[in-house]
This record gives sequence, structure tokens and C-alpha cells, in this order.
Amino acid sequence: MLPLIWVAAGDSDFNNFYPMYKPSSLELLLYYELIYMLQFIAVEFFFRGFMLFRFQQMFSGYAVVMMIIPYSLLHVHKPFPEALASIVGGCVLGYLALQTRSIWPGVMVHCGVALSMDFFGLIRSGRMSSLLPW
Repeated sequence: MLPLIWVAAGDSDFNNFYPMYKPSSLELLLYYELIYMLQFIAVEFFFRGFMLFRFQQMFSGYAVVMMIIPYSLLHVHKPFPEALASIVGGCVLGYLALQTRSIWPGVMVHCGVALSMDFFGLIRSGRMSSLLPW
């Protein structure tokens, strides 16, 4: 994912969106990122934990598809390539959760992608240099 995110970070729509919080200092950015990462635990718990595992009991082979429908709607307001990629990403994260019977690999992947999107966006737009103290 990192090469694709690096390329996407060069797009103006991407740079206008990420990071969603426009920090005025590196310290505030780090606080924001910590809270942002905690949010992904909740997202993964709900979609890949609660919803996916319940749907698997109820609908077996359709569980991932049924979980992806509401999950992808969370991404509608984001840049279009990301909204489309959320469908593929939801499949991968759903499959990963089913294989491991855990949300934690998905939390790590989701956090890694989100952090790289924010930092690559700041770097590629030139805004990172204004946050560094040196």
C-alpha cells in the first residue's frame, strides 16, 4: 500500500483532505494522530468484530459483503479513489479478521495506512517542513 499512498499523496484533492486536522505544530499533530489511531480500534471492533462475526453466524458466506456495505459508506465523503479502495480494503480486513479471529491485525493495518496517508500528505504538500522545529 505504501507506494500507492505515496503516489496518491501527490494529488491536490488528497492533500486538501489529509490530514483532516490541519495542525499548527508537530506536538499537536502527534496528539491528533494518537486520538485518530484510537478511533480505528472502535471502527475495527464494530465492523470487523461485532458486525462481521455476527453476520458470519447469521449469513455465513455473505458476511464480508454485508459488512462492507455500511463500512464503505463511511468513506463516501473522502477522495474518490479512497472511497473505491475502501471496498477492496474492507474485503481484505474482513478476510484477515475471519482468518485470525481477531480485530488486532486489522487495527494495525488500518492505523498504518491512515498514518502513512497523513504523513505522506504533509510531506508531499510541503506542509511538514512548517511543523518541524528545526
